[in-house]
Amino acid sequence: MKRLALVVVVAAALAGPAAAGEPGPSVRAATAPSAGEPAGPAASAPAAAAVPVAPRLIVGADAVFQRPLGTLDDATGPGIGLLLRGEYNLMPRLNGTMRVGYVYSGQRAFDPGPEGVGVYLSKDNVPIWLGGKYFVTHQLYGFVEAGLDVIRSKAETRIFPDSSSARSTDLKAGASVGAGAFAGPLDLKVQFEILDLGHASDSMAILVGVGWNFWRS
Repeated sequence: MKRLALVVVVAAALAGPAAAGEPGPSVRAATAPSAGEPAGPAASAPAAAAVPVAPRLIVGADAVFQRPLGTLDDATGPGIGLLLRGEYNLMPRLNGTMRVGYVYSGQRAFDPGPEGVGVYLSKDNVPIWLGGKYFVTHQLYGFVEAGLDVIRSKAETRIFPDSSSARSTDLKAGASVGAGAFAGPLDLKVQFEILDLGHASDSMAILVGVGWNFWRS
């Protein structure tokens, strides 16, 4: 009789925590509603509890390489730059974006002669872009951007031993479309851009970027 009582006490002690304790999130997500209990949103969609919550605000930076295309390739060399980026989550798959920065371009020699004589052209750019980023999966996304391009053109004429230069600054409306993917902490992207929508065929380029998010909220 004493052995039977001991077995009952031990069984009750083992069953007590499972019956009285609260399940964790993963357990709640898999637990079906008891008889007579209405099936709420958590019961009808148990997997929703496992979906991570996207950050509301992201601040980061993109290092970029710009390759001019077509006519623009005759007027400037390749460029490198740094863009500051802000993102705001508008809905589960959509972020609003803003990027501002500077793209410095190398010179393109036009009709070069001996001893460096010739005309050297370049076009730097200060982009101010607003856009949207749509996530196809957790790691892949597409995006569009539009805004202003502050284009700083320079033409340098070198006639040994003298040289002269002319500079101009123009404010143009531009746009771009691209795609990206996350590789660990890095945000990789490539886009086709038009720096001046009024002269689209003369201002096309490919922009390749590597981004890093350094603040989330």
